[in-house]
Amino acid sequence: MRAARMGGWPTIKGTRIPYDTIAQLVEDGDVGVEDVRHYSPGVTPDAARDALDFEQAVRGAAA
Repeated sequence: MRAARMGGWPTIKGTRIPYDTIAQLVEDGDVGVEDVRHYSPGVTPDAARDALDFEQAVRGAAA
């Protein structure tokens, strides 16, 4: 996280794309991890998986 990028909100490494945007695409089943790059070229399938894992960790910590 960088305080100067997206107000400190976590983003996909090397992008300004919030992790939760990608996590929602994948989690909802709208887009597979392999297809995320078609919508957000800077996001690899591994980064999409990481975003989903991080989202689940955040939710687990909040519960």
